[in-house]
Amino acid sequence: ETVSDGEDSISVKGEQLDRLLDMLTSLTMLDNQRDSRIDQFREVNANLTNCGNRIRDLGRVLSKVQAGDERVDSALRSATNPLQELANDLGEIGRLLQDACRPIRDEHVAMSNFIRQFRHALVSVMRMPVTGMFRRLQRAALDAARVERKQVRLEVIGSEAGLERSVQERLLDPLMHIVRNAVSHGIESPEDRRSQGKDQVGTITLEAISAPNLLTLNVRDDGRGLDYESLRRKGTELGLL
Repeated sequence: ETVSDGEDSISVKGEQLDRLLDMLTSLTMLDNQRDSRIDQFREVNANLTNCGNRIRDLGRVLSKVQAGDERVDSALRSATNPLQELANDLGEIGRLLQDACRPIRDEHVAMSNFIRQFRHALVSVMRMPVTGMFRRLQRAALDAARVERKQVRLEVIGSEAGLERSVQERLLDPLMHIVRNAVSHGIESPEDRRSQGKDQVGTITLEAISAPNLLTLNVRDDGRGLDYESLRRKGTELGLL
């Protein structure tokens, strides 16, 4: 279901969106094939131009050859004009081919732009706000705070950013683990925070930063951070370092 403030909402089956995505993939493949065909035409045009230049060069060489035999020299001079005409014909065919390819190339560029815009629109439809996922992470953080007997507040930024439901489902468990670790190992106890002159209520920030082709999720806490010396000692004890 797609919902936005001030606009109507419609229900769309996930299979229908998947089908559109499959069709878009097929369309992209056809567009890539057309691109390959255009490259082949360019190669043919280049070969025609090269052949024409070689024949023209041969004609120039023959026109300068002096065999010393009048009949041979006459035959060579007679061959020069047909070679020149053949070179010109090849050049003209190349120009005609280039003119014929130009509208195909323009149509290909237009089609590629349309496919890119269609993909962007389809992905936007498939995305859902991460609000629900952030809400579940908030509950997990508060539950962990109760178990750890710590005081925690949650700050949420950018929850209106969109992400595909399937991706959100895959991200939820790793993010849950990160949030619980922030409570258990990052945020200090109220007593420790007071002794450090900090607010006894720790803050965990969930932030989503959206870009056209990228969504960045940040989880931060204002706790003590990592004790790198302790980690190094433990890593050495376990033979990991």
